[in-house]
Amino acid sequence: MEETIPITDMWIHRITLLPHSGLNLAKEFGGNTGEHDLVEVMKDKFKLVKKSCGYSISSIMDPAMKVVTKILARKVMRKCRVDEVPVPVVSLAAQCVEGLQVNWAHYLCSELLSDYREAQDPNKTFH
Repeated sequence: MEETIPITDMWIHRITLLPHSGLNLAKEFGGNTGEHDLVEVMKDKFKLVKKSCGYSISSIMDPAMKVVTKILARKVMRKCRVDEVPVPVVSLAAQCVEGLQVNWAHYLCSELLSDYREAQDPNKTFH
């Protein structure tokens, strides 16, 4: 217990059994470039309804898409509301339904490290 254990995607994979190969989401969710075009495509394809902080999951009619989007929003992705998600999450859910393999272990590892760095910031105030 005296030795620190580094958080790595392989460590998360061993604990959670989440996939550790496939698309690296850090590249996909790094910024909002091109998001406007994605919004139009996803709104047309899935008839998304805009809410105050995202798009309503309940407006998605395709059952598989709705389930995958809920799982991503509630269990995997951070900073998502219960029934509202940003368009990139809907796009990712659509790709997962179509068979896209994602490196979830790497994604969770980068989120944990980001949270750790944020918590270590002495200038950060928490509400």
